[in-house]
Amino acid sequence: YAKDCDAAQIKNSIFSNSPADSAAVIIEGLIATISYCDTFNVGPVIANRSAGIGTGMVGIDPQYADPSNGNFMLPNGTPLAGLASDGKTLGDLRWASQTVGIGDDPGIEPATGFALFQNYPNPFNPETTIGYAIEKPGQVSLKIYAIDGSQVATIVDQFHAPGSYSVRWNAVNFASGVYVYQLKFRGKILSRKLLLLK
Repeated sequence: YAKDCDAAQIKNSIFSNSPADSAAVIIEGLIATISYCDTFNVGPVIANRSAGIGTGMVGIDPQYADPSNGNFMLPNGTPLAGLASDGKTLGDLRWASQTVGIGDDPGIEPATGFALFQNYPNPFNPETTIGYAIEKPGQVSLKIYAIDGSQVATIVDQFHAPGSYSVRWNAVNFASGVYVYQLKFRGKILSRKLLLLK
């Protein structure tokens, strides 16, 4: 149960052989996601409080080598080969014979002061991720503007502790075009453009 885990990402994991009458995974948090996971022979995956279930979810028997004796090694030719987010074998790194790479989220850079990062993907349809960083605590505002300058959405308007953050914007109800996203913090303003293509 991942509770109140804002921006958490569960991915490249195997959940198998648990009771079908209870949830296998419950993820709860703002912009938290579960993706690229195998949920074989388990109960449902539940996403609450704006958490989401992303792409790459499968329900395939991982064909563990000898689970009754504690050997959860994935055999050569496992059906989970190539299903991880990086195209490698999906699964627990302690047991996988072909490991999955671990690295930083490509869209979020470490907090080094006040920064607004380029959204990704860009162009996008209909969702994109916007990253930003603040060096001190304070009120943060992140708004979206049409190219004519009219405000079309408020993504963030709240107090933040110092650090790096990311938010997702779903533009399903907006027309294709160029938009400007603007970050305001302690009297400073940063802006960038993004492109919605439907």
